[in-house]
Order: sequence, then C-alpha cells, then structure tokens
Amino acid sequence: VLVFGSVNVDLVMRVSTLPISGETVLTDDYQPLPGGKGANQALAARRAGADSVFIGAVGDDAHGILALALLEQDGVDLSYTVKSNRNTGCAVVMVDEVGCNLIGVASGANQDIQSDQVADELIDQAGIVVLQQEIPIEQNLRLAQRAQHLNTPVLFNLAPATHVPNALLSHVDWLVVNEVEAAFLASSPRQQDIT
Repeated sequence: VLVFGSVNVDLVMRVSTLPISGETVLTDDYQPLPGGKGANQALAARRAGADSVFIGAVGDDAHGILALALLEQDGVDLSYTVKSNRNTGCAVVMVDEVGCNLIGVASGANQDIQSDQVADELIDQAGIVVLQQEIPIEQNLRLAQRAQHLNTPVLFNLAPATHVPNALLSHVDWLVVNEVEAAFLASSPRQQDIT
C-alpha cells in the first residue's frame, strides 16, 4: 500500500460541549498525538498486515518527530518522507461527550509534498495508491494520472470535503466518503458528472 498524504500532530481535547462561534470552552488537558489522514491510513494498512509506504512532508521540529513516531515504530516505510522548511502540520481536535468533533488543521509542511517524491517503480510495485484531500490537489492529480498510466488502482478519500476537479475523479478507482462528504458531493452542481 502506497499512501501519499498528510502527517500532522493532533492536539486532542475532550470537552463537555463543542464551542459555537465566539465561545470559549475550557477543559482540563489535551493530548498531542500523531495524526493526519495520510499517516493514519498508512498506519492502519500496516497494522492490518500490509506492507505500507508513506510519502509525506514534515517540519524539522519536535512535532515532526512525534508525527512520525508511531509509523516508524510499526514498520511503515518512511524513506520517501521529506523534511520541509515549514512547521509540521497540526490539527486542533475537540471531541464532546457524545463523540462529535470539531477540527481545524494548519497544513504546514503538508503543503510541500510533491508527487515527484514517488518513483514510477514504487507506484508500479504498489497494490494500491491511497490519496486524500489534506495535501495540494494538483499533486494528487499528478500522482493519480501516473498510477492510472501504470495500471495501479487509486483510492481517494474525499476528506476534507472541498472541490475536486473532474480530472482527478476520472483517475480514481475507489472513492471513500463519510456522511458530510457524501452530502457535499450530492449538492455539487457537477453531481451528474460524478456518478
């Protein structure tokens, strides 16, 4: 499994209720955890028994070390992950008592990921290429085009739900969405083009 995507440090806070605009909520503590949709997908694939390669970008900072720690510990191949001059990506995650969440992400080094970090041989050897939206869309498009040319299937996680060009969707074999992302697609003026 070749995962091309984001890696962050998540600052997770448990709160009694999620704040509304302009409201401050207090909580006792927070927990810094490795995260990012791409890193989470690479880790899940590895823990499910697959050989997993993660391609991403982190800052040369303490968050970069934490962000990659679990991946390294579990044996995910990180040899194609690069250091950026930007800070490592960071997400602030608030989770309420019933499990609803509110998330804000500062992309940081994730903006520096480049599809040319991935050699054609690596794409060709992969059983699947996994992409998601927390990185520059043009880099996803370039990698999806190359994967299709090499007959390697592409799984695309439409998270977060933002505009996706039809050019990218035409190179995707499997599209993963949650309820919010499905509603976003259904309300898109291009929905006829997506089906």
